[in-house]
Amino acid sequence: MDYHVSSRCDVSVAARPVPLGAASAFGVIASAPDGRIVGFAEKPRSPEAMPGDPGAALASMGNYVFSTEVLVDTLCEDARRPTEHDFGRTIVPELVSRHRVFAYNFRDNRVPGARPYEEPAYWRDVGAIRAYYDAQMDQLGTRPKFDLDNPRWPILGRSVDGPPVRIISGHVQDSMLGEGSFVEEARVVRSILGRGVRVARGAVVEGSIVMDYTEIGAGARVVHAIVDRYNRIPPGGRLEPEGGDVDGLALHRDPSGIVVVSRGEPAGPLPQAVSP
Repeated sequence: MDYHVSSRCDVSVAARPVPLGAASAFGVIASAPDGRIVGFAEKPRSPEAMPGDPGAALASMGNYVFSTEVLVDTLCEDARRPTEHDFGRTIVPELVSRHRVFAYNFRDNRVPGARPYEEPAYWRDVGAIRAYYDAQMDQLGTRPKFDLDNPRWPILGRSVDGPPVRIISGHVQDSMLGEGSFVEEARVVRSILGRGVRVARGAVVEGSIVMDYTEIGAGARVVHAIVDRYNRIPPGGRLEPEGGDVDGLALHRDPSGIVVVSRGEPAGPLPQAVSP
């Protein structure tokens, strides 16, 4: 916001350098030395390199700050035309020639309280399964690339009243557990458990994301998986990249090596303030 105001922008586009070979997945920006955008191409086949850095392109992060009048006028005008009504494909490229549109280089951003081990200006595009998975794993361990435990820059999730986490004779390492999770004589390593997840005796959860109110049965194995909420993995069930199917679950084995389980159905009434 400070950059938007000080630069007297009509539109500010958050951007950061990405490897040139990966730039075709983004909107690519050409900018003048003062940061003003002079060209914008959405997912070009041959992206333009940054001046002075032939191995990188300046990519839009898909985050915009508009001056109110410009935004309202632009959306009203776009609504009257048969366009894709897409910021990256039609709206921002057309604004470049008519308004003061500037790129804010997110690499210059500084987060108060960030630790030395964190990746500066951390950001990920999570539009692919593997990218989403990797971004979640980046939060784990003693030296995470992105540390949520920063009182000077708090990131607050939705709060739901519930019992505390319970671990009974289990092994939990480099993981995050949501309110009301219950691990009983089970192994949870480098994983994220949502609210109310239950991991029964002898089960193993490794390198996985298990969402709210899912139950992992006794002796089950969940490895390198993303399990959506309200699922029930039966005792002895196996969710692993190299094999193992569970009756009644909608599975997808992503080519990147991640097992994905679609959302299940709630087994009973939901806790207060939890949406279905």
